[in-house]
Amino acid sequence: MVDVRHQTPAGARSKAEKSIPRLIVYWRELPENAAQISSWDNGEALTYVEEWRHWESKRHDIESYAKAGLLTNEQLNQLAELRELVEQHKPTLDQLLSR
Repeated sequence: MVDVRHQTPAGARSKAEKSIPRLIVYWRELPENAAQISSWDNGEALTYVEEWRHWESKRHDIESYAKAGLLTNEQLNQLAELRELVEQHKPTLDQLLSR
């Protein structure tokens, strides 16, 4: 998790601008990908799971930025959408990461 004391508002907003839309797409696609992952080759499946660990770290960073008041209103609206997706699909991700 990022130490927000060492993050400028502009830096946090720039990272959020890049990460939040990607996170929304990944979370939207998660149920379909999780249903198909057993048909993927092992290397592809492992890479997908490892990428999720990276994106979950990014999501926690974004949450830290939000808590510190570093995000724009538009980013906070996007984050609200992301939070809904996380709430909806977190059990699927937890099962996938426990593999």
